[in-house]
Amino acid sequence: MLRASLAVFAVILIVGFIWSARSNLDYSNRESALVTPIPIPGSKPMPIQAATGSLLTSPPPRVNWKRSLGYAALHSIRGLDFYKKNDYDRAISEYTEAIESDPNNDSGNAAVYYYRGLAYYHKKKHDNAIRDFNRAILLNPDKAIAYYYRGLAHYQKNEYDNAIRDLNEAILLEPSDPTAYYYRGFIYLEQGKEAQAQVDFENAKQLGYARPH
Repeated sequence: MLRASLAVFAVILIVGFIWSARSNLDYSNRESALVTPIPIPGSKPMPIQAATGSLLTSPPPRVNWKRSLGYAALHSIRGLDFYKKNDYDRAISEYTEAIESDPNNDSGNAAVYYYRGLAYYHKKKHDNAIRDFNRAILLNPDKAIAYYYRGLAHYQKNEYDNAIRDLNEAILLEPSDPTAYYYRGFIYLEQGKEAQAQVDFENAKQLGYARPH
């Protein structure tokens, strides 16, 4: 009877030892799997993962602010600020930076080209102004004010037909704008077309434009 009890106890000890050894081995394998992932054949090496689960990765890439939308918007805002202060040279520089920073932003650059065109217009660089107004209109064909100022730039170059054509378009897009009527009438007057000029002056007056003395 004693021998049988001892034999059973010995078997229990051996089974317990084997179970404990297997458990330790499984735990060791799980820890090893956390530290060193098993590579997949043909795949790129995976980043080492610590037991806490955090990845040891390289620092994030540097942002190219020169090509970011925020950088372009910043220059656009600064350009408008300089424009309002009549500092047209610095406004042009800022607008140029904005365009170069985000050249594919058609919707945003339509306004930037327009304002840079205005800055050139006030500097009496009418060829540059016309080029920028061309680009603004190409990106946004419904911008009446761009036609209006392009028309004035053509007028300053004595290109009356082009000026009339642009003012016609401005009026078509914004028929309630009296200034386009007035300046078209002014150009008609210089061309000797007094009847057409008087019609435009009357339209401008009806829309609230006060003719300068």
